[in-house]
Amino acid sequence: MNTVRCRLCGALLQVEHGQQSICCDRCMTVNSVPPMQAQENGMQYDQPYIFASYAHKDNDTVLPILHAMQKDGFRVWYDSGIEVGTEWPAYIEKMVLGCTVFIVFLSDNAIESANCRKEINLAADCGKKVLVLQMDEQIDYKEYGMRLQLNTYQKLYVCRFAERKKLLAALHEASILHSCKTVGVSKPTAEPIAPVQQDSDRVKALVKRAFLFLEDGEREKADAYCEQALDLDPEYAPAYVVKTMLALGYTDIRDFENKCTEKLSTHPAFSKALRFADDLYRTTLRHMEQQSNYNRAIALMQKGDMMSLCEAIVEFQSLEDTYADAADLRAQCQQKLDALTEKAKRRAEQENAEKPAVCVEVADDGDETADEFIALEPVLDKKDADGLYRVNVPLGEDTQAKNTVQYTSGKNLEEIRRRFSKQQGIIAAGDCHTVAVKANRTVYAVGWKVSHTEEVQKWKHIISVACGHSHTVGLCADGTVLNTESGGNGRDVTGKWNNIIALACTFSGTVGLRKDGTVVCAEYNKKLIRNTKKWANITSIAASWGRIIGLQADGHVVAVSKDRQDPACAVEKWKNITAVAAGKKFTAGLQSDGRVIVTGELLFENDSKQSVLLPWENIVAIAAGSLHLVALRADGTVVAAGNELNGRCNVQNWTDIVAVACGGDHTVGVKADGTVIATGENDHGQCNVSDQKLF
Repeated sequence: MNTVRCRLCGALLQVEHGQQSICCDRCMTVNSVPPMQAQENGMQYDQPYIFASYAHKDNDTVLPILHAMQKDGFRVWYDSGIEVGTEWPAYIEKMVLGCTVFIVFLSDNAIESANCRKEINLAADCGKKVLVLQMDEQIDYKEYGMRLQLNTYQKLYVCRFAERKKLLAALHEASILHSCKTVGVSKPTAEPIAPVQQDSDRVKALVKRAFLFLEDGEREKADAYCEQALDLDPEYAPAYVVKTMLALGYTDIRDFENKCTEKLSTHPAFSKALRFADDLYRTTLRHMEQQSNYNRAIALMQKGDMMSLCEAIVEFQSLEDTYADAADLRAQCQQKLDALTEKAKRRAEQENAEKPAVCVEVADDGDETADEFIALEPVLDKKDADGLYRVNVPLGEDTQAKNTVQYTSGKNLEEIRRRFSKQQGIIAAGDCHTVAVKANRTVYAVGWKVSHTEEVQKWKHIISVACGHSHTVGLCADGTVLNTESGGNGRDVTGKWNNIIALACTFSGTVGLRKDGTVVCAEYNKKLIRNTKKWANITSIAASWGRIIGLQADGHVVAVSKDRQDPACAVEKWKNITAVAAGKKFTAGLQSDGRVIVTGELLFENDSKQSVLLPWENIVAIAAGSLHLVALRADGTVVAAGNELNGRCNVQNWTDIVAVACGGDHTVGVKADGTVIATGENDHGQCNVSDQKLF
């Protein structure tokens, strides 16, 4: 016989062996009976067991999991709701101290629970093996100081398992729980210990040989031994460190630890090493990661150009809590960046003063609708060697000179474009909202659907964003995707995609580019999904309304549209393209020579399938809105063409820009100092960005 207390009135109740629930005669409350079959007279289990810590507010979700674990042979002890009495804290302490593994069902309720926090701290203080079962995708740690402690433990996301049996299968695979499994209740596991130990020793020996082969420069043998080790134990973290060194070209572990300048958090093999490492080894890997980020920031600082200094400032800011000199180094980078910015301004002013204004040819066709579009029927000259027309577009009296002055003559345009391209994903715009990624990888949003902007501002670990008509998607550092819509119109991709490196949005759907060059699509229109599955070797994507554009590694472009005769899909003859953008009725491509090619209805209506070259030069990035196109020059200035209504094209005075994005009726840009500027329609507050500084 055992005794338990009623969870409502505290009365002592006599429980017979095997009884799972009991009704209190005093208050008629039904009480669940905690599983205590393996304990007698208040003593600890005589075999290894699991202590489960959870918030009683989560009973409805946690208790079914615990019952299923017991049924599957796990020895689990938990407090099923007995109120705290004079003897109960001491008893809880005894059970925590006696357990082999401590699991915590992590939720916002658990963080709020003082009892859960005490149990977690006790388990940490006495060095228990801890497994975190996270119930929610995002946890609000508040001010209780639990984030650092819990993030060092092995974690399993319960919220990502659609079926309980899959969760149980994952728990059975967790090596940390093996000693707490039985067949029945008290019988030890039938799995022999010796072969497991032999396999473990063999795995360690194979990886040790792999490290030695690596030191000798025998990369193929090192890789082969690594594969043998992973065949025996796919979760052996040191093997993935060898894989990372092989991929990055390091042969000495000390050089890798101290000299690496790569972003290790984005490397797939190193991410697996972090995922499968035990607590002690994970601490070592985190140190490697931080040291690599520090080395990278130093290298960027020494490089000294504007884009490198911007990246270095962001890196040093994230390292200030770890490296004592990070704050000083960040300040030095900012000083250098300010000096370069001022120098660039003076040089541009001098060049503008010395060089005569060169105006583009203006077509005077007398069209009264010219106020809506900059040029509906531009002057077409002779075809060039590529068989494409050159077009002279009137861009307005105030901008003619700037649009034709050569700022970057003699510079390596490809290198400049490569540096600028890293910044483009940090800002995006929808029809009536603007979203941007901050240096700490959180998201800032303004505009339509306040509930959505508040939602995305809770996102974490975001590296780039994209916007559709009214939805927003964010790319996480681990290659997964978050979005603000669930269900309709094919937008629900949260937790379903992985290995994503870039995102784009149609009017009502989402497009993702995977590391292997394939494209995934969540869209209401099945034709878009079906056709994009055939694409391969894609390096960049763009989308708008019912059209998706893909840039191939060889510089050619592919396109698919829900409309069979879409003139904006006439891109099959394009070549040497380095970036693409898609508007409502047009597609733009950035050529390797810094010029922009357009097809569709941006600047004209007649013969809209004919591709034309705009009179812009030294372009390093492009962005498209519904009815306008914006281009970023290598010197940080911006030009625009298309529908000028509401001031969406008023970018002629912008300077020191490193990233641009277009919404339906507005344009936004990020300056080199991290501030955000905007122009155009602001009826929903989508241009209220002046108070923001991203880095």
